Amino acid sequence: QIALPVKESGKWGLIGENGQWILPPTYAFISDFNEAGMAIFKENGRSGLLGRQGQVLIPAQYDKLEFFPQQQRIAAWQNGLIGLLDAQGKALIPPTYQAISSYSPQAFLVYQQEKYG
Repeated sequence: QIALPVKESGKWGLIGENGQWILPPTYAFISDFNEAGMAIFKENGRSGLLGRQGQVLIPAQYDKLEFFPQQQRIAAWQNGLIGLLDAQGKALIPPTYQAISSYSPQAFLVYQQEKYG
């Protein structure tokens, strides 16, 4: 089913292809869905992740979330540091680094206190 983020009365929700609400407008923001069917949402100043049916995949517990170039990975910021999550919210790399970049499809380069690893 196709779900589209829609803003109504200052809040964001999800509308299905039939024009009915899948998720009533309750969030401060919902991004477009990525290829893996995930969307970032904001609630009470925190970020989380939604599935296409409006289900919460990752609760709104991070300062910021951003899709990583590998669509099944999510960059997560907490207290000014970055980590990497999988689509289920499991921390692949805890948010303890200053920067993370993709090294290969299965490897990541992390930066902390002028050191790379």
